[in-house]
Amino acid sequence: MELIQHSEYIYSTTYETKRDRPSLGYIKGSNFSVMVDAGTSAQHVKEAYALLKERQLPLPTFTILTHWHWDHTFGMHTVQGLTIAHTLTNRELERMMKWQWNPEAMQERLISQEEIPFVDDHLKIEYNDLNEIKLKTADISFSSSMTLNQGNSHVQLFHVPSPHSDDSVFIYVPQAKVLFIGDAICEDYYHQMNVDQSKLQAMIKFLQTLDFEIGIQGHLPAMNKTAILNQAYALIK
Repeated sequence: MELIQHSEYIYSTTYETKRDRPSLGYIKGSNFSVMVDAGTSAQHVKEAYALLKERQLPLPTFTILTHWHWDHTFGMHTVQGLTIAHTLTNRELERMMKWQWNPEAMQERLISQEEIPFVDDHLKIEYNDLNEIKLKTADISFSSSMTLNQGNSHVQLFHVPSPHSDDSVFIYVPQAKVLFIGDAICEDYYHQMNVDQSKLQAMIKFLQTLDFEIGIQGHLPAMNKTAILNQAYALIK
């Protein structure tokens, strides 16, 4: 894993396909710093923090979740500072907190289709010991939008319609013209890779209104606005 610098004060880690580890974002502020997403595990967070320390960057005061999926949330119990998520994200986390993490229970969830093979397979790669899986809800939740004033910049959070997940959150830094999108421009893995066209069109309209030059996603390289929009257009049926 490496730390990529996108602007004077915005970074992200590289993503990894083998364990389905997403990119984790970082926004350095003059008052406090922010991380985007909590990763797959305590080890994922530990490795990301080590990269920050190598650059002498302060650890985050806040960690913002882009959506509830395991690869963006299962490291949350070990992050420094407070966590922020949409109310729907916390609802999904509360649901999963009731789950048991043993082979038998995981197999039952596959049979009932409460879980999907793609997630089950990658969880077992990330976790040699399933007992290390620990879930929690975010400390702070919001329902529509929220803004953090870092001093040198503002971090704006928006709940945005997305075909990937109903709780998708965009994190926008207008001063840097950078947008963190998570996995919003993607099919719904939990519903036969469906793409809800009404949600997609609403997301595209919102993307068009934002003045950004760099779009950072969970499992793809950073792109400019034109490429981001073209990626979304490609899902139109």
